[in-house]
Amino acid sequence: MGLNYGWVEKQTEMEIFKRIYNYRPLSRNRKEGFEVESDQFIGLRYIIKGDSLVITSAKNGAFAVDIEKGKLLAQEIIEMVEQYEK
Repeated sequence: MGLNYGWVEKQTEMEIFKRIYNYRPLSRNRKEGFEVESDQFIGLRYIIKGDSLVITSAKNGAFAVDIEKGKLLAQEIIEMVEQYEK
């Protein structure tokens, strides 16, 4: 009887997403988590939960960063866009 590592990996992914998405959308409590819709992009949402900023997209998944690193991330994105835009 072999082990099904794919199932374990999938279960771990699901636990991560439960932690990310387990928030109360109408609250503004950072510990509970709350959602802010993007003003610029359809389907893009930001979740503030604890000390994390989670960026979710209807088509492309989720990305989380420590909120204190948000400005550094934004600056790096600006630099990437400036470097590679046509």
